[in-house]
Amino acid sequence: MLLEEDKLSKLTSFRLTILAVAVLVSDPLFTATARAQRDLVGPRLDLSFAAQTPGSEVSLVLYLSVPPDVKIGTAISKITFPNRVLSFQRVVKGLSSELVNAEVTAVVNVDSDNLQNSVVTVAVSSRERKAIPGGAVADLRFKIYERTQTGQTIRLKNVITALTTDDPPKPVKPIMGENGEIRVTATVPSPVFSCFFYMH
Repeated sequence: MLLEEDKLSKLTSFRLTILAVAVLVSDPLFTATARAQRDLVGPRLDLSFAAQTPGSEVSLVLYLSVPPDVKIGTAISKITFPNRVLSFQRVVKGLSSELVNAEVTAVVNVDSDNLQNSVVTVAVSSRERKAIPGGAVADLRFKIYERTQTGQTIRLKNVITALTTDDPPKPVKPIMGENGEIRVTATVPSPVFSCFFYMH
């Protein structure tokens, strides 16, 4: 009897461990972190991936990666997205922005070159010329429209500019940024599905 209880306890512990790992890997912040650390040869401001159902709010993380010799005081991301299936809701300050009391703003405009797109400009600016540390600088909240067709991937173009902490500030060149994607699913993604999606 004790042997069977021990086996059951170990099996339960193993399953909980697998679930915890799956939840961690499915988290947008973890995903952005993993991608940002890959082959880092210069500063980056990457936009994460996500998956969600029509009518739901979805979160994408802006994650800053900086080499030790680069001091960024302002980082700007211009994100272009199709406004017929997606709307921008708000921006939430990330932990790295909190650490230096950075100002985080977001302004949305219709793309003058293509009225079917909108552009949200997210600016992260530190105070007193403090360098913004690597990590999540902003959490962007979008809403997928109710009638959006499932099975499609919404692509968000991410164009980056940045300035140093110098006085006066200087442009940071080069700086890269990975585009974001939102997979529209028929059902709320499970941790296991999210794990598979983010790893591929």
